[in-house]
Amino acid sequence: MTWMQTYLGGAFSHSNTTVEMFNLQDIAHAESQICRYTGHCKEFFSVAQHSVLCSYQSPELSIQKWCLFHDAAEPYVSDVNKPLKSMPWMREYCEHEDHLLEFIAAKFRLPWPMPRIVKEIDLKMLATEHTQLFLTPPPMPWNVPEPYPNLVIDPLLPKVAEARFLERYSELFSIRKA
Repeated sequence: MTWMQTYLGGAFSHSNTTVEMFNLQDIAHAESQICRYTGHCKEFFSVAQHSVLCSYQSPELSIQKWCLFHDAAEPYVSDVNKPLKSMPWMREYCEHEDHLLEFIAAKFRLPWPMPRIVKEIDLKMLATEHTQLFLTPPPMPWNVPEPYPNLVIDPLLPKVAEARFLERYSELFSIRKA
């Protein structure tokens, strides 16, 4: 089998990817079903909610948009934890994930490559999440920046996270008339 079926019934091919294969509803739904931290958090916390929270951490609209979509390849390749991604044998996987993000950037008219600040926001969100979403303190340092000081994370059910993702998309991508 050389393709996968998406939530809305589309065929997604990793070997013959096109911009048309990416769908906002597929991304929102799948991200809402994927748990961060490979499921090793106190309660389910979705990639969709993480992306929405990231999108509020910059005053710049183009950065907010990228923050919403920075993990949008994960519905097609799944969420792989950072330590695993750092293994040498994961290089091709990471390259493919970046390749998919380039298609996503084209689909949603985001500048390519992803601005570096998006990764910085993502890391700071990681620091914030790890202080609130784990059962115990880390057994070793995570070596992440300081968390966002006033952000309280209340994990959402998948359907709610999906709706919030779509609402945030509408806020960020609506064409405002002056």
